[in-house]
Amino acid sequence: MNPFLIAARAVYFAALLQLFGLANFGLWFGVRPPARWTRGLTIVVLLAMIAWLLLATAMMSGEPPSVSTIATVLDDTHFGTLWIAGAVVLIAGGAIVGWHPWTATVSAGIVLILTAATGHAGATGNWFEIADDAVHLLAVGAWIGGLVPFALAMRRADAGTIAWRFSTLGTVCVLLILGTGLVNAWFLVGTPDALIATDYGRVLLFKLALFAAMLAIAAVNRFRLTPRAEIGTLRRNALIETALGLGIIAIVAALGTMAPGYYLSSG
Repeated sequence: MNPFLIAARAVYFAALLQLFGLANFGLWFGVRPPARWTRGLTIVVLLAMIAWLLLATAMMSGEPPSVSTIATVLDDTHFGTLWIAGAVVLIAGGAIVGWHPWTATVSAGIVLILTAATGHAGATGNWFEIADDAVHLLAVGAWIGGLVPFALAMRRADAGTIAWRFSTLGTVCVLLILGTGLVNAWFLVGTPDALIATDYGRVLLFKLALFAAMLAIAAVNRFRLTPRAEIGTLRRNALIETALGLGIIAIVAALGTMAPGYYLSSG
C-alpha cells in the first residue's frame, strides 16, 4: 500500500463528506454555512484531488508524473474522465454559481456519486454496485458530515428541536448505510471466511468495529440523551462520533487501494 496515496484519499474523502454534510445540514435546519467554510473545504478537496491524480499517475506509469503522463491518464482512463468531471462540478458549483446550501449539497453530492464510480464498483462496471456505493457515500456524508455542524448547533436556543430532527435524519442514514454496506460486502468480500482469510477482510472488520462504536453512541443519543435534552453531552458525543468517523474514513481510503477479499479468496 502507498501511504501517500492513502493519505491523499483520506483527506479527499474527509473534506468532501464534510462539505456535503455541512451543506445538507444547512438545508435541513435553515442554517447557511459560512462561505469561508465551504470555500475552504472545496479548496482542500481540489488539492487532495490533485495529489491523488499525481500519485495515481505515478503508479500507473511507473515513473514520476509528467505533463504527458498526466494528460494520458486524464484522456485515456476511466479514473481520468471522472476526475475531470468532479473538478468541473466543484469549480462550477463554487466559483461560478456560489455556495448556497442547495448548490453546495448538489455539487458535493454529484462528486460523491462520481467518486463511487472510481472505486472497486467502477472497475467492474456493475451499475447496481455503483449505485449502491453512491447511496452509501451520500448517507455517510449526511450523517458523519453533519456531526460537526450538529455539535455547533447545540449552542442554539432551539437545540432540543434540532437534536430530535437530526436524530431522525441519522436513523434514516444509518439504515441506508447498513443496507448498502451489506450489499457492498456481498460484492467485495463474498464469503464470511474472506473476512478472516484476507487482509482486505481483516481491515474491513476493524472498520466495522469502529462503526459499531458509532452506532452505540448514536443509540445513547437517540434513546437517552435527546429525550432528556442533555445538550452538553449530545455535543460531546457528536465530537466523539466525528473522531470515530475520521478513523473509518482513513480505513476506507486504505481499502480502496487494496484488492477486494472476494477476488483474493476466489483466486
